[in-house]
Amino acid sequence: MLNVTLYSGYLNTNKPGRQIHYLFVQANVSAPEAAPLTLWLNGGPGCSSLIGMLQEIGPYTVSNTYKLGDLLTKNDYGWHKISNLLFLESPATVGFSSD
Repeated sequence: MLNVTLYSGYLNTNKPGRQIHYLFVQANVSAPEAAPLTLWLNGGPGCSSLIGMLQEIGPYTVSNTYKLGDLLTKNDYGWHKISNLLFLESPATVGFSSD
């Protein structure tokens, strides 16, 4: 697998108990702190941003030819090669976010 740095967590909102889930992928470049930031919000509304992460621009994609142990495969076209990526699960009722 790839050497990728991922961070996942929750952002509090102004409504008690409501949290927005995020997944951050650090750019795989020599100076990630100087790389641009891409904010990914899947369309819908109501569609998880993890779909974009796992099927479009993330460092991994879900394998089309799943074999035991091969669910995720390297995405040769992942945007993490040039940018930090921030995937937000919004609105709060989507994906791992909570309301």
